Amino acid sequence: MRLEEAIREAVRHCMENGIMTDFLEQHGSEVNNMIFTEFNMDDAKAIWREEGFEEGFEEGWAEGWAEGLESIATHLLPKGMEPELVAKYTDLSIEKVQCLSEGMTQH
Repeated sequence: MRLEEAIREAVRHCMENGIMTDFLEQHGSEVNNMIFTEFNMDDAKAIWREEGFEEGFEEGWAEGWAEGLESIATHLLPKGMEPELVAKYTDLSIEKVQCLSEGMTQH
C-alpha cells in the first residue's frame, strides 16, 4: 500500500472505530493536507506565530471591551442612571453593575 493510501485508511479506520472521531470530523481534511505536505520548520513557526497573535489579539480585544463597558458603567452610575438601565445598555450583568456601584460608594 502506498503511503497516501495507508494514511487515508488509518484516518478511515479511526473514524469507523470511534478513535478521535470529533477531531477527525472537524479537521480530517487538514490532517490529510498536513500529512501530505512536506514539513518545513520555518513555515510551521510562521503559522504558530500567526495563530498566537490571533489568539492574543482576541483575548486582548475581549479584555479591553469588558474594561470599556465597565468604564462606561462607572461614568453613568454617578450621573444617576439606574443600575438596571446601565446593565441593559452595557450588556454587563446586573450583579457586575451593582458591584461597580458599591465599589464607587465605598471610596
